[in-house]
Amino acid sequence: MKYLKLIMVLVFMFFVAETTAFAQSDSWDTYSSDNSDYQQDPYYADSKPADPYTYTSPSATVPQKTTTTTMITTTTSAPATSTGTSSSTTAVAPEPAVPSQVLRLIEGGNLEQARTKLFSRLNQVYSSSDKKQIEEKISEVNVKLLFSDKEYSDIEVYSVRPGDSLYKIAKKYDTPISLIKKMNSLEQDTIFPDQKLRVLKGNFSVLVDKSENVMKVLLNEQLFKRYVVATGASGSNTPEGTFTVVNKLKNPTWYKAGAVVPPNSPDNLLGTRWLGFSKKGYGIHGTVSPESIGKHSTSGCVRMLNQDVEELYELIPQGTQVIVAA
Repeated sequence: MKYLKLIMVLVFMFFVAETTAFAQSDSWDTYSSDNSDYQQDPYYADSKPADPYTYTSPSATVPQKTTTTTMITTTTSAPATSTGTSSSTTAVAPEPAVPSQVLRLIEGGNLEQARTKLFSRLNQVYSSSDKKQIEEKISEVNVKLLFSDKEYSDIEVYSVRPGDSLYKIAKKYDTPISLIKKMNSLEQDTIFPDQKLRVLKGNFSVLVDKSENVMKVLLNEQLFKRYVVATGASGSNTPEGTFTVVNKLKNPTWYKAGAVVPPNSPDNLLGTRWLGFSKKGYGIHGTVSPESIGKHSTSGCVRMLNQDVEELYELIPQGTQVIVAA
């Protein structure tokens, strides 16, 4: 029993000595409530929360008194947003639908080269708005080429022979007489041997997309001109299928149930031109209601602005194929 008491006294004295030494050590000061590092600990209830939006520069000197402090510094570091440090990445503007290079070619009169690049560009874009802009620019270039004095791939220069007439030449190339006259600035039908005439070669076809109310005129299966049109309203659908243009009329008379509406009348819904389909009662015509274009608003025919249908009338011959699709 004597030895047991002695051992207990020794253990008690050792414990007191160790406790006193620890209280006087630097380790206790490191974790005292007066130490600033401890006050920055986001896990300490009385500390001020670390700002998650404050950027810590990699080059900054960070006091690392303890492992705990180092971990907190790493956790609260964030990408620069509000401290004046910004990214050097610059947003790149998207390429326009019609590149500036193409516009410069058009301005410089290099129309065929510009057209080639436009067709190439058309195959590279997917946005419907981009495609629309490119198709409109192709249409513009095609019309400029057609009525210029330039020789290009769609044009043949014909030398008039004795006995020729515009009718014969038009029939040979399956093109309207009016188009030959306009392309060559002819005011009369009279032509002379050895006279040079620019003639459009190839075949036109017409594609009408009812869902978009868009007409595309194709030359040799390639886009020539894009038009916005109106098609049948609900319950008066424009017929779908493949048709041919069987007749063409300038300033048509409108024969409707119980009445005959003369040309140029504000009540004549056919406008200034009529191109009749092989399906009786249907065709392409002008309008007295330009605000209806681009809508499903007709009784079944394909309606165009008067200036557009007049241009189409000059371009395509009787017998042209017309495809109407949903």
